Amino acid sequence: MKRHVTKNFVKAMFACFMLTLSMVAIPVYATAQPDAGSVAPCRLVTADVLDTYKSFSTANHPSENIDCFDQTYKRLSFKTSYSRTGQTILYTGAALSPRGNGMPGFETKYQCTYRTW
Repeated sequence: MKRHVTKNFVKAMFACFMLTLSMVAIPVYATAQPDAGSVAPCRLVTADVLDTYKSFSTANHPSENIDCFDQTYKRLSFKTSYSRTGQTILYTGAALSPRGNGMPGFETKYQCTYRTW
């Protein structure tokens, strides 16, 4: 009988030890931070923004000028926000009005630049 009680006592103590260990080890393991060399996952936000556009201008008939047409868009990814910082001229050349009325002038194509943070 004494041997049976001792055996059950050892089992009970081992169970209590394992319970205590699991209560201490599991929360620490679950909240462990990544190693210094690893990269934490980051969620990015996306937005469709103006990529390129064209303008048409004529010196003889300013009412025929067109500030923005033939736009293309691109998807921009960022963490917090973005801002348009300007545009770069890709080309300028002689052209006829995109309105189809045969008005001669100059067409300029621009590409927009952005800053993200």
